[in-house]
Amino acid sequence: MRTILFGNPFPAVQTLIRTDEKSNDRISRDRSPETSGDRSPQEDHTESTRRRSHFCCETIDRSLSSDPTRQLRSPFFRAHGRLRNIGRNPTEGRYGRAVREFPWVERAGPWNAIVIGCGLIGGSLAFALRDSWGAKVIGVDRGPVLSAALARSAIDASYPTHAIDQALADERPALVLIATGMETILELLPALAKHLRSIRAEIRPLVMDVGSVKVPVVELANELQLPHFVGGHPMAGRERGGIEHATPALFRDCRFVLCPARTTSPSDVEAARELVRGWKSEPILVDPYVHDRCVAMVSHLPHLAAWSLMHAADRMAPSLEPEGLLWALAAGSWRDATRVAASDPALWNGILNANRTAVLEALDVWLATLQHLREGLAKNDTRSLLDGIDAEHLADLRRRLDDPRPS
Repeated sequence: MRTILFGNPFPAVQTLIRTDEKSNDRISRDRSPETSGDRSPQEDHTESTRRRSHFCCETIDRSLSSDPTRQLRSPFFRAHGRLRNIGRNPTEGRYGRAVREFPWVERAGPWNAIVIGCGLIGGSLAFALRDSWGAKVIGVDRGPVLSAALARSAIDASYPTHAIDQALADERPALVLIATGMETILELLPALAKHLRSIRAEIRPLVMDVGSVKVPVVELANELQLPHFVGGHPMAGRERGGIEHATPALFRDCRFVLCPARTTSPSDVEAARELVRGWKSEPILVDPYVHDRCVAMVSHLPHLAAWSLMHAADRMAPSLEPEGLLWALAAGSWRDATRVAASDPALWNGILNANRTAVLEALDVWLATLQHLREGLAKNDTRSLLDGIDAEHLADLRRRLDDPRPS
């Protein structure tokens, strides 16, 4: 077993939070001077979020068939009560106490899966479900998207968006995947919860979303007491969306975040892990609060940076002669830094608004670094410019990102 413990994702906030194995007390130490003394309500909220944002992520290299709840009995999940049956040995069936045994876990087939939203991510999931698990995939989306998905053989059947209830009743899926924008995910969950409560427990599907922000989704699932729900987020994507760019290889060798809700059983999580492993992805359990802070820095902030760079260059370009010279000189570093600026603005507007607090925190950290660099340049002080920036350390961090698995 390999255990990965992540602390504070932002170096500027020198806070170490750990969970004591025996007492489950969380201890903060080495707090930066900026967080001490009188604080504004916004700073109090940020500090409260930091204290909640401890998580322990374990990845198990061997099968958990002998003890499927082993990963779920980590100090974090015991302390926060995210899951039912934490710390209990399974007493019924191969996969614990849950009443639902999912067909891909038991290697039973064939089985049906409904994918709501057949764009880049949903279409790629549909391909992966068919290729890796042999599932019958039913797509739910707008007419033109469904026609394109059927033409590419990503799905086997289709229902329009307004007929989700009919799709659930007719197809009796073992899995429901929600791959839409953030606003639509939050609109769909109440309707799904109502439908699932109306059917027998033994045929209720596993429900997963793949939204980029997890706190509002998991909190709503908790409020609805949504059965068999596991929040998910594949750390993969492309700057160009749509079913035409979907591919089953999108999730190969990527990390796939899983965020259980309070009503999630250990066997639900194990079923989600098994599903993800079938897509050649690496499943990891993450607290939703820390997930949102981490992706604010490593995913959401880079999109803002790419758009801001393109906007700045677009403003500067008309003042440079001859016309078009600026863009003609844009080479590898510019293309790498701005690649995601081609992403769908409407989709990202929903993501950024849903994760506003964490994105603002990440943005403040980055702006402070930019301000430091600007002051050093303005003073023509090379030593001041590089003060606090260990270039060799940063280069080593960047090289390690190319390793598909953490050391």
